[in-house]
Amino acid sequence: MKKTFVILEQGCEPNYPLTTKHKEQFNTEFSDCFRLNWKEDRNDKNADFFKKDICWSEGRSYLYEQVKGKYDYYIFIDDDIKFYSRTELAPAEQIKESLETYNPIHGSMPVNSWPGTPSWHQRPMDAGAVTMIGGDMCIQFFSESFANLMFPTWCHGSQASMYYAQFLARMICPRRSIFLNLLSARNIRNDEHGDTNTTSLCLSYFRDMLISQKHKTMFWRWYNDQHTYKYTAVRPHKRCLNITAKDIEKYITKRL
Repeated sequence: MKKTFVILEQGCEPNYPLTTKHKEQFNTEFSDCFRLNWKEDRNDKNADFFKKDICWSEGRSYLYEQVKGKYDYYIFIDDDIKFYSRTELAPAEQIKESLETYNPIHGSMPVNSWPGTPSWHQRPMDAGAVTMIGGDMCIQFFSESFANLMFPTWCHGSQASMYYAQFLARMICPRRSIFLNLLSARNIRNDEHGDTNTTSLCLSYFRDMLISQKHKTMFWRWYNDQHTYKYTAVRPHKRCLNITAKDIEKYITKRL
């Protein structure tokens, strides 16, 4: 029987203190937590997997390949994320409740590093979930059917390498691409990515895949509006959505 979700963490510092906390928080009867050390540092006693000389998106793709098919939701995080619940429930329990209430295909949760504009602070705080246009990829989750189409990552790199997933979720089902508003997270470290900035490369790659000029224009509008978007509350959804290749084919040509 599948568990509700899995936390998939990657980092390079051996025995990072927050990893111990994540393992304590998220290894439960309904969730698991796994760590990838991408410097193949075998001194990292909390690591479940080891790889060497890979970039950020390759790490996420590798993690997904190790555990796919076993969970309803796959939650990818950097190892410097500290979780908070805005309710009486512990973070793991609140994540489970929110996922089962709203049945999203994709999303994140409020993070102190994103986007930092007045509109973000003015989101409806009493809502259990709010619509998402884009977010810091230090936390990004996928339903199983959506993850199967988004991985392995289409254009590998760090910055912007998985913006295509945020955009497609927004286009396919905007009320199911959400922020879990009863949770929040703090990015406690701000290290630069080890590779060069891949934003221009990844954005150009995905833009060229879009099927029409209309969709190309929509993509750039989506990209430019991320920091000024007005967030609105969403209603609970009783059923999960099974995202198929046909849902993606409406927008792109070269991938599927």
